[in-house]
Amino acid sequence: GAARWQAFSEQLARQGRKAQDYQLIPVHPWQWKNVIAPVFYPELVSGELIYLGASDDRWQAQQSIRTLANVTEKTRPYVKLAMSMTNTSSTRILARHTVMNGPIITDWLQQLIDTDQTARNLKFVILGEVAGVSFDTQPLPATRMAQAYGVMGAIWRESIHQYLQLDEQAVPFNGLSHVEHRYDGGEQAPFIDAWIRQYGLEAWTRQLLEVTVSPIIHMLYAEGIGMESHGQNIVLVVRDGWPQRIALKDFHDGVRYSPDHLARPAMRPDLVPLPASHAKINRNSFILTEDVNAVRDFTCDSFFFICLAEMAIFLRRHYQLPEARFWEMTAEVVLRYQAEHPQHRSRYSLFDVFAPTYEVEELTKRRLLGDGERRFKSVPNPLHPFRPSSC
Repeated sequence: GAARWQAFSEQLARQGRKAQDYQLIPVHPWQWKNVIAPVFYPELVSGELIYLGASDDRWQAQQSIRTLANVTEKTRPYVKLAMSMTNTSSTRILARHTVMNGPIITDWLQQLIDTDQTARNLKFVILGEVAGVSFDTQPLPATRMAQAYGVMGAIWRESIHQYLQLDEQAVPFNGLSHVEHRYDGGEQAPFIDAWIRQYGLEAWTRQLLEVTVSPIIHMLYAEGIGMESHGQNIVLVVRDGWPQRIALKDFHDGVRYSPDHLARPAMRPDLVPLPASHAKINRNSFILTEDVNAVRDFTCDSFFFICLAEMAIFLRRHYQLPEARFWEMTAEVVLRYQAEHPQHRSRYSLFDVFAPTYEVEELTKRRLLGDGERRFKSVPNPLHPFRPSSC
């Protein structure tokens, strides 16, 4: 806030510096101790970098570890920080071009939604990446570049709390498959158990799929944009446990599209280009592609293969819902969308989510072997048995 900015300015003034000559960059305490201080000691000595201390606000790590939620004021933006650690399948640095592209992609997606009646009717929201900052490592000598690349940067993302009504709650999609230890005697119950008991297994599952699947396939079909919608990137909004809508997030490197297959190419944004050096160290990180199947697979891999498949297994294990029935209900949502939007008919075969197979990334190999090579395999599509005969 203004008071903290004033305090930082006064601190700089005491050192003979001017605030307008500097850019504030938040840094995770672990990153400061283990990476920033040892890697950037020449800049700290010269005064190009100055340590200003800790924020007054209190922060809590989200499940990604590097994204922090403001506990002091929950409607303030989340802050996503560069961290030189491997979590799940990749190193969690923030490449400069992705930091710069986050707000650009956010503005583009929001314009597409605002000018599309169907998208507005679906009532999903995007948690916009409203600002980003990154230390420019280009002037550094090559001998230091590898150590410094992407290790200092931040992205500010809108808080879900600014979109919630007073009677609504939000939960990450992958939290739906959480099992809680509820009683001292060791009794366990699924997080969603009370909701299933209140509304019924099939009714609640069908509503979950309706509010979740429709926006994601709409962006694929109507716009030509694949979304990396795994369970951490989807936030489910409920009212008394009944699914209402979703919020989508993580766009700075979490969308993929083919420029030649965008439905509204005139609105396409000018992105900061992918550096050749970045492509060498992480071949999985790109937004633009000429391969239309790569756009479809980006959605199918993260959303159907990871996010929904995990939910299907969970509901079978805890509520005996057959997986085939889960995928049948999923297909019903897709087919209903297609029937209600014949204007996109040519796109349904272009982005065929009912194809016999699609490619998914081998995440375990990526974690063990690194980002230098793309590792994919073809897997059976659980939606294929419900493919309409016209496809």
